[in-house]
Amino acid sequence: MIRAVLKDKLPEYMVPSFYVEMESLPLSANGKVDRKKLPKVDISEINIYVAPENETEEELCHLFEEILKLPKIGTEDDFFMNGGHSLRATNLINKIEYKFGVRLILKDVFENPTVKKIAGILNDNVEKLKPIEKAEVRPSYPMSDHEKRMFIAHEMDDTKIAY
Repeated sequence: MIRAVLKDKLPEYMVPSFYVEMESLPLSANGKVDRKKLPKVDISEINIYVAPENETEEELCHLFEEILKLPKIGTEDDFFMNGGHSLRATNLINKIEYKFGVRLILKDVFENPTVKKIAGILNDNVEKLKPIEKAEVRPSYPMSDHEKRMFIAHEMDDTKIAY
């Protein structure tokens, strides 16, 4: 009931994964919630484990487990319902790019928060990243357009302190 009401008012990733009924919240000396005294909840009891079906899903499960610091993640487990947030999602994107050579954006993880859905994106994505080739060693290199603009702005400034 609570979850259904919150889903109507909040984005999916902001809806709590689970609830624990308590008479009162433990407070610290300064009146804030004392997180150390909150009851521990075993998230593995909430999720039904679905095993990976292929190598991509298996690798993604390992990445989810590493980032979320959980022992076992299945292909249907939601990244955000298992403790993920935007910073961890960014970490996941970086690890996926390193491992699979495919660049995702944050929106991809928010819209496809399970291993199965992300694996589908990776399998559909044919655009693999090519590593940047090492430049030849030379005594000097041409300026980029950005560097040229900064140099011109510096030359136009009479104080010569902007660059």
